[in-house]
Amino acid sequence: MGKRPIQSVRYSDVKRFYISRLKHGLSLSTLGNLNNVIHPVFELACREHYIAANPVDGVYQEFKKRKDWELKYRDALTEEEQDRLLSYVAHTLDYRELLPVLTVFLGTGIRSGELAGLTWNDIDFKKNTISINHTMNYTATLDGTCKYTVTVPKSNTGNREIPMLTEVRDTLLALYERRNDFNADNQIVIDGYTNFVFRDLYGRVYSNHRINRQLKRITAKCNQEEHAEAEQEGREENPLPPITCHMLRHTFCTRMILGGIDVKTVQIIMGYADAETTMRVYANVTKAQAQNEMMRMEGKMKLK
Repeated sequence: MGKRPIQSVRYSDVKRFYISRLKHGLSLSTLGNLNNVIHPVFELACREHYIAANPVDGVYQEFKKRKDWELKYRDALTEEEQDRLLSYVAHTLDYRELLPVLTVFLGTGIRSGELAGLTWNDIDFKKNTISINHTMNYTATLDGTCKYTVTVPKSNTGNREIPMLTEVRDTLLALYERRNDFNADNQIVIDGYTNFVFRDLYGRVYSNHRINRQLKRITAKCNQEEHAEAEQEGREENPLPPITCHMLRHTFCTRMILGGIDVKTVQIIMGYADAETTMRVYANVTKAQAQNEMMRMEGKMKLK
């Protein structure tokens, strides 16, 4: 849609574009942020009489009315898929630098913007907690460029402290000891925030788009190797599914639910704004669990 003349964009085009983003793991709230960027651009085109009507009007509202969009495209990784992903990244030199990012995603369930915005001031090794109090955004501006900004949560549920699992703590401690290796001379300051936890080998901070792009490459390469091995061994291949940042978040949430964590605790740790969202996730996970349990019972019950 981005390369087309603005006069040719229709309501259905915007809707198709939004659906594609949801299918690739974008959450409904992040889609709202995207809508907040796109809508003013078309609104300005209306005022300047380049187009007669704004094709973005009402599109996002249509998705908000559909409660199932939030869960429809947000499957979790199985434990076997999670192990394969982490093992492949850990043993592949080109992608190894992303291992701490994936470990923290899968061990905390935080959003991509929350992870990208983490500073060392947010990590308390004495209390063994991670403080979530701001979000890093990488958004388009009206002049066509993109820039990083930092925003604070709109609700109290966004501000929270997450206890660190041992794997997460060990990962962050190792990163802290190596923090000066990541182009320390290039001190990045974004809206007053600095000393970011996650920076690549060139000293750059991360964004949702960059991590998702890396995940796409990782799964593609991993699946290529799996295809070759399956062919050589004469078995059916078992590829990884498309993986996104949001899928990793949902994977952690699923593990908590299947581990017996209560609804309120899940809501607090995940930073969900209301209990309704938590219950929808709970219902979706436990429904799938019930189906799996029934499949396991197949042939084991004597009903005759």
